[in-house]
Amino acid sequence: MKNSDSPNVIGRPPIIYLAGLILGLLLRYVKPIEILEGEPLFLLGWGLIIVSLVLFVSTIKLFAKKSTNVDPRKPTTFIITSGPYRFSRNPIYVSMTLLYLGITVLVNDYWFLIVLIPVLLIIHYGVIKREENYLADKFGETYVEYQKSVRRWL
Repeated sequence: MKNSDSPNVIGRPPIIYLAGLILGLLLRYVKPIEILEGEPLFLLGWGLIIVSLVLFVSTIKLFAKKSTNVDPRKPTTFIITSGPYRFSRNPIYVSMTLLYLGITVLVNDYWFLIVLIPVLLIIHYGVIKREENYLADKFGETYVEYQKSVRRWL
């Protein structure tokens, strides 16, 4: 059932990313395709994961501070434009993508990169575009001006 005060996204973004990782693991099990080997990949993978977690936690703290919903299935009560939102309209999705890439590098398999393409398409069209339309309808010119001044991803 559709909620009139929500963007009606097609699914929860963490589940979409997790489904991509699971599909990547299944494909890796069938036919692994290594990227590279070596310690630099290990460091890069963990570096991406750490950056993603710091970005995620700082963004979630902003939601709590502004008393608005993190869950895109629930109403948004406030447009956050501070913190990571000064650089990206979607820092949580950036953090989830960085986490996904960090895991990809650690697992060292091209399947994860291949599967990331449809994951990002689903996030873009099934989540972000719906959120943007919802926010523009709900907050009008305030959100439209924010859209003009801050990039969607980075």
